[in-house]
Amino acid sequence: ILDIPYREDVAIARTKQRIGVDFEPGNIPPERNLICFDDFVTTGSTLGAMNRLLAPMGKNIVYVVGVDNQ
Repeated sequence: ILDIPYREDVAIARTKQRIGVDFEPGNIPPERNLICFDDFVTTGSTLGAMNRLLAPMGKNIVYVVGVDNQ
């Protein structure tokens, strides 16, 4: 087991729109290195918004995307 902590509510979406989403800080983890998981990517705007939120805080982010295409 990798023993990687999981954090919910790191970012809170200000709106429910899927494209052009903007986040505000939520439960920001103290760790500098983060893995950001998105369940599905269409335009990449969610990943970009997470970068705009977390990078200025000095976070190093690895993005992981999972797609269930069944």
